[in-house]
Amino acid sequence: MKTEAFDLYLAQCVHRFVRSEPIPAWPAGLKVEPEQATTRITFHGIALLLIEAGSKLIDWPKELVEAIREQARLQSFWELSHKRMLADLIEALDLAGIDALVLKGSALAYSVYPEPALRRRGDSDLLIEATDRDMVRAVFRASGFSQWSDVRPLQECWQSSHVLGFDHTVDLHWRLSASPAVSALLESNLQRRRVVALPDLSANAKGIGPIDNLLLICINRAAHGRFGYQVGDAVLFENDRLIWALDIHLLVAKFSETDWEELSQSARASGSSDIVLAGLNLARRSLGTEIPSAALNALEQGSGDARLRHYLAYASGRERFMLDLLASPSLNEKIRLIALKLFPTKEQLLERYPDANHWPLAVLRVRRLVSGFGNFVKGRT
Repeated sequence: MKTEAFDLYLAQCVHRFVRSEPIPAWPAGLKVEPEQATTRITFHGIALLLIEAGSKLIDWPKELVEAIREQARLQSFWELSHKRMLADLIEALDLAGIDALVLKGSALAYSVYPEPALRRRGDSDLLIEATDRDMVRAVFRASGFSQWSDVRPLQECWQSSHVLGFDHTVDLHWRLSASPAVSALLESNLQRRRVVALPDLSANAKGIGPIDNLLLICINRAAHGRFGYQVGDAVLFENDRLIWALDIHLLVAKFSETDWEELSQSARASGSSDIVLAGLNLARRSLGTEIPSAALNALEQGSGDARLRHYLAYASGRERFMLDLLASPSLNEKIRLIALKLFPTKEQLLERYPDANHWPLAVLRVRRLVSGFGNFVKGRT
């Protein structure tokens, strides 16, 4: 199946959804394999949206409707379960005097989406102060979480099992990115004081502000386009997910003139103007999102610091490692980064080799060393 025509149709469906209009009829002559079509809908993260927007989807292939209806059902139940877990965790952190900010998808789900379950995601991201890590870990353990082996330089992965039958994951961040180099560029421009209350999540829940979250979403989109996005056993090097376009559309719908000015200033200062512009253009192209011409002009003219763009778009794997090493502020962080480079976790290796899920960790590491050594020497990704 050629995905372009089907993706275009899906974009038209989401376009109609955001305007509370009926989705268009199934295009005449559009032939899709149900399994491939389901994979594309999974990639775009819009199964529940399609079910809610399209009612019974009478003119859709029956097998496809059944597949996405099952996705939508699980997505709704997952949200109920995840909300309970996340709300309890946030309240436990607040009781311990710890300030935690919800980032990215979960912050959006409970601030700009009409129903949180519509924002499909696999986990939640929390940002804390680095000095609070030990206390936060104690709260996580007391709340029934265990630390997963998927460790990154500036974040940890924690899991809570069987909340209403689901396993749940929280990525714990103490810097704004898992990359020390990217974090260093962002943190002088993204402001923790720009926060929003998330009362629909819990009484004490707070999310990162919409301007800063938009920057993070656009940077995350650029990173996935370069390093891949995993869907099932496949890694797709695409970044035009419709759920990200919808994130951007819903965020900027509430922007004031001052918000647009602050976005342009923060994007220029961090060197992410072209990355943000690409995200906005995705929303314009896919969903007809209206962006003020003054904001577009400011982003087009405001490239600013080029280091972030270089790191995400052009730097080789060796160069990114060296940039991260130089940006790590302490000896402990440098040692941690080197150790993770030499001995990556199984989860990180499976992101690179999704076809090797049955391989032992030691064999995966040998494969990584053999395949990676030549690329590292030559400076490739």
